[in-house]
Amino acid sequence: MTTRIDYAMPAAVYHGVDALSASGAKTLLRSPERYAWERDHPSEPSAAMRFGSLVHCMVLEPQQVAARYIARPAGIDGKTKEGKAMLDALRAEAGDREIVDAAEFERAERMHNAFSAAVYAAGIGGDEAGNTEVSLFWDGDRCRMKARLDALLPDGALDLKTHSGDLDDDSLRRTIFNYQYHLQAAHYLDGLAAVGLPCERFVFAFVTSQPPHVCRLVSLSHEALYVGRALRDQAAAVYARCLVHGWRSEHAGAVTEIGLPPWARNRAELMTDDTPAF
Repeated sequence: MTTRIDYAMPAAVYHGVDALSASGAKTLLRSPERYAWERDHPSEPSAAMRFGSLVHCMVLEPQQVAARYIARPAGIDGKTKEGKAMLDALRAEAGDREIVDAAEFERAERMHNAFSAAVYAAGIGGDEAGNTEVSLFWDGDRCRMKARLDALLPDGALDLKTHSGDLDDDSLRRTIFNYQYHLQAAHYLDGLAAVGLPCERFVFAFVTSQPPHVCRLVSLSHEALYVGRALRDQAAAVYARCLVHGWRSEHAGAVTEIGLPPWARNRAELMTDDTPAF
């Protein structure tokens, strides 16, 4: 597959393409064995993941909401004879659509409103800013790569994140580091550049999943992107090696020596005159 942009590729087709993605890079850094297992044994989405998909659809593909989801009115619990009949009727009406509690549907709508207000205030537009769910494919230095963008911006791209924590600087720094969003941003910016799209900035839209729903837009510093790109390149090297030698860690089949964490040296109760250097 040559370097390309696809504006209409279904998500299932994208995920089936054999190339290194940002999420795959994060898993590879944990272990190649885990990467291969998760690739071959996809798990069922959790309740939180399903709600996140609803929010993404409502924000990024609002024209698809009615075709994918139907709200279940309060009071239809399927516990009584009447309730079971009402639930059966709703399921028949839903067909292939996912049934979502009305309260969850309304919560997603409020998150959509928070997002729309934030991007409008920032002057970067909503759906008008560009295409959504855009798939990119390109040749990296070591392997094929891919990315699926939530939305294109005139000067880059935007990624929507549902967020359960606070939106202050320190909280977001920890979230970005813990979830390696800096790797994702660097990877996506490289993809934009590779296919010839504007790549000046990558914006994260963090929307709180609990009321009051607030959206904060952030971009990452050059330092954060540098670290993220280094992590992605490290994962690409592992990916390229595993394509040749199989999906196993470098230390598989060997005995390796490790010590204690650096902070253990400072624990006074562990130190004696005979304690060796760590």
